Formats: sequence, C-alpha cells, structure tokens
Amino acid sequence: MSNYNSNVIVPFKVRINESSLDGANEIWVKYAYDYNGVKSSYFLKEFNLAINNTKADFEVSIKNYDFKTGIVTFEIVNIGKNDVEGLTVDLLKQDAFDVKGSMRAIIGSLSSNDDTSFTF
Repeated sequence: MSNYNSNVIVPFKVRINESSLDGANEIWVKYAYDYNGVKSSYFLKEFNLAINNTKADFEVSIKNYDFKTGIVTFEIVNIGKNDVEGLTVDLLKQDAFDVKGSMRAIIGSLSSNDDTSFTF
C-alpha cells in the first residue's frame, strides 16, 4: 500500500475593518476543490490572525509645481507612530488636474516620521 501525502496551497485575501481591535483573532476558511466539474465536500480550516495597530496618519503637501512642464511634486510625511508597507497614493479625478499616465503613485514603505515625495 502506498503512503500518499497531499498538500494544497489555497490563496485567499483577508480584509481588515479599519475599526478592528488589536489582538489575536480566529478566522475560518471554507473551501472545496472542483474535480471534473463536480465539487467535493467542503473543508474548514481555522487560522489565527494577529492584528497589531493598523492605523496610520499622513500629511500631504505640494512641494513644487513647474508651470512650464505642468509637473506637480507632492511631499508625504508619515505622522503616525507605525511604519507602513505597501503605501500607494491615488489622485482622484478632478477638474483642477489633468494627469497624463497613472493616477496612482506607488510609495512603498514609509517609516514613522519619515517623508518622501512623488510627482504627477
């Protein structure tokens, strides 16, 4: 008799409500696989999810505007007490700005009390 071992990687995303409290939380994931158009039984898996102060705060100001090129440079400062990873800035569509290119600037990581700039 063969000893088979099956492993499955199931990608999923978890959205954290901005009013969530810090601490350990249990989440349950329900999943099933599809074998030739027939779904198998559902599986339940419990995960422990730790939430550690996800709140951040920023100040954004115009650092420079070049009238000849129409390029505006913004400065952003992380005034919160937490470091931030994966920070993006979206410029909402408005009459005052006509953006050529992406309406999103990818900042990346920004430590507490650090600043950086981005342009549109």
